[in-house]
Amino acid sequence: MKRYIIENIKSFLKVEFKGQNIQLEEVEPIVADNLINYLKNVRGNQQDHAVRHAKTLKSVFAFAQDNGWIPYSKFANKSYKRGVKKEIHFLNEKEIRQIVELKLYSPNLQLVKDLYIFSCYTGLSFADVMNLKASDIQRYEEDFDYISKARQKGAENSNFKKKVFFTPVLPEAENILKKYEEIAQLSPEGFYFPRITNQQINRTIKDIAALAKIENPEKVTYHSSRRTCASLLYNYGVPISIVAKVLGHSSELVTLTLNPKVAICLKIPMIANH
Repeated sequence: MKRYIIENIKSFLKVEFKGQNIQLEEVEPIVADNLINYLKNVRGNQQDHAVRHAKTLKSVFAFAQDNGWIPYSKFANKSYKRGVKKEIHFLNEKEIRQIVELKLYSPNLQLVKDLYIFSCYTGLSFADVMNLKASDIQRYEEDFDYISKARQKGAENSNFKKKVFFTPVLPEAENILKKYEEIAQLSPEGFYFPRITNQQINRTIKDIAALAKIENPEKVTYHSSRRTCASLLYNYGVPISIVAKVLGHSSELVTLTLNPKVAICLKIPMIANH
């Protein structure tokens, strides 16, 4: 169980029961429904995120039943619906070029543009870009630079097995790194890029996409850069096993969910051989 989920549930239970201690057998299944509503309406979380918490709460009661702490779990027959699956969005090479060639005169807009394009060509998540340091960039036998480090995702959980990504620095990404070299040298913490929040970058990238005449700019998010990277690498002929390694995924199945076109193309030969 992820620590942050447990902490969120504990915070909710303090509100739900007004700080009072309560026996496990006194907790009714409606508490899980209230938890979902709390996370969505008070915390502003999405349905899937809230449901993950409710399922964790259900697991706690199943564990309590297995250990004889309660005669049975009132949550056993409860099910929780996830949200409607969102359309997977990514940019094609033409759209990336439209953003690259867009002239911007605001330093803030330029920063967001650079970070987004950097992730399109490296596959790094926002958290990994913000935590990137010069020491994470290494040279491979005088041939090319590459970035290799543990992903930030799941870093809040000490029991989480960190996934390591390995991504070569392509020319487009190298140009951006050179642009921010001096900032990296001046940063007290050694971070390569200037600080910006996830909310700021997601709001601004939509504006940039609109200026670049990208279709449906409201669908462009920073995370779409990772999907774009997966699509680019696949189109360049990179095997899906290598794409998974670049993105720091635990399995190729996770990578396939980023791009349905890739998934379909890989499944066609499998179907034909049966």
